[in-house]
Amino acid sequence: MDTIRVDICYRPLRIAWAIRVGDIDAFRQAVRLSHTLWGGRFNPIVVVDHEEEAGRLIDLFRVDLILPIGNSEEVKEFPKRFPYLIKLSFRDELFIEWAKGQKKAQLLDIHNALVHLRGTPEWRAIKEKGVRIYTWQADDPLTDVFLMQFGMYPNTNDIGIDYQAMLMQTAEATECTIDPALPISVDALDYLTIAYLSRYGLERHYSVHAGWDTPGFFVGDRTNCDDLVCHWNLRAADIPLWFVDPNHLQRYTSLIPAWEKRMREFVSYRRHEFDQHVAVWARSEDIYKTHEKIDEARKPFGDLQLTGCPVSIDLWNGHNLCPAMMYFDQVSTLGVIGQESGKPKVSFSLSDKPFCGDNWSHTQHLMASVSFIGGLYGDEQHTLNPPFIPELNEFYARSMHFHYDKLRIESGRIGLVIDAADTDTFLYALPVDDLVEKVFGMAGFSTKPSSAGLIVRQLIRQLGGLQGARVFKIPGVRRLLKTYGPTVAFTKESALQLIASKAPANPTAKFSDHQNLYIEPRPHGAKLKPDSVFAYLVEKGLFRIGVQLTCPTCP
Repeated sequence: MDTIRVDICYRPLRIAWAIRVGDIDAFRQAVRLSHTLWGGRFNPIVVVDHEEEAGRLIDLFRVDLILPIGNSEEVKEFPKRFPYLIKLSFRDELFIEWAKGQKKAQLLDIHNALVHLRGTPEWRAIKEKGVRIYTWQADDPLTDVFLMQFGMYPNTNDIGIDYQAMLMQTAEATECTIDPALPISVDALDYLTIAYLSRYGLERHYSVHAGWDTPGFFVGDRTNCDDLVCHWNLRAADIPLWFVDPNHLQRYTSLIPAWEKRMREFVSYRRHEFDQHVAVWARSEDIYKTHEKIDEARKPFGDLQLTGCPVSIDLWNGHNLCPAMMYFDQVSTLGVIGQESGKPKVSFSLSDKPFCGDNWSHTQHLMASVSFIGGLYGDEQHTLNPPFIPELNEFYARSMHFHYDKLRIESGRIGLVIDAADTDTFLYALPVDDLVEKVFGMAGFSTKPSSAGLIVRQLIRQLGGLQGARVFKIPGVRRLLKTYGPTVAFTKESALQLIASKAPANPTAKFSDHQNLYIEPRPHGAKLKPDSVFAYLVEKGLFRIGVQLTCPTCP
């Protein structure tokens, strides 16, 4: 059996929470649920009423799953706009009952992170630094700001899991109450929080350039749900930002200079000078008043030199801001190539997991994003690198993985939905003919191989792939095939004469032009000869050597 190198990036499933415009309760629920998931900080929130922007966010964040929050028909129907983001086969609930009233998450959650990290040097360092669980009064004007910046878990009665108790027990976290009459304490920046834990251990993958990612401040109105959603989505793109409401500027008197200083230090290590800035972001609905909006947003910061970053629907066009693929770790393993049902099949292990893979975590799903180094040499009829067309997710899944809902195509990679306890998986190579037919079918065209195409495919297969077909660079070889069909007998001398002769239609083309062509291994410096070419064609089965029998009594 052949082998192939398989690169695996383990990453969380990226969810898009769908809510109605102005639904602050749904927004809060989405934020709380995100904090229960390992990697949940990078889940965007889309407002279904803003149809164009919602569609752009789904594409830009390359989400794997859409989960609606709320009972309105608009929210429930929204996922149907993206049928290629196939609903996973597990039940709708994120948390399911499994034993004696206890519940478990169906996606990789903070419980898994705490179990995996427990006892490691990294976790001991976290505990020494200190973990804080921030609380605040329900009527604090900055409630939703703190919810995003510090994090909070859903009510235990709502989901059946007490994540806060887990964190306090495992990390020896302390509770800290925010006084609404005092400015936000600067030491809030020194402790790990619930919001930080949900992104712990995740890094940007090099395959996606981040684009606009200048850290700093987001200026908005804490009562405006669209401002809150915009700020959340910018942070979901891995941009460090603090939400600043100018109407409550007295709460930020200590925080603003301290955060600005830290962000200056954060960007000082960047390679290019134009990336070494701190920004002020603000949502601008009117593109003709962008400059006025940014100038207004700068006012609360006095003399601080801040780069203006307006946020409009054009920001989500896929060119300005590009959310990175966030992953836990990348490992390489050896895949074994076999044959099954006439297709190459690559089987490989899911090794070196950067999360807890015990049997109890079998309900928790995540992504194994794979790419292949080496490919299928000599097999141009199959591919392990299908084009990035998310609309073909189901086709790819049924052709390459059997489970129709457990594959998401990525740019240059293939994402497989696995559970944390899986030890191995597989992929079939995709037939190129089926792929071409499907791609043209998306444009309304029907395709089928022509007679000439079938002949060419057979020739390429006989020669062991496209590289073997370089022998057809020699004009005499092409004339040989054209002159003598598959049922016509000819002598070796005739074949060698045709291979070595000049083309009548192009007298300047001659065999000597290809004496340095390598169609198979030969001593260095040796020239290609017509008899070597003919021997190669016979070896590959294009011609057969035999004896022509003639009967003396037959006419």
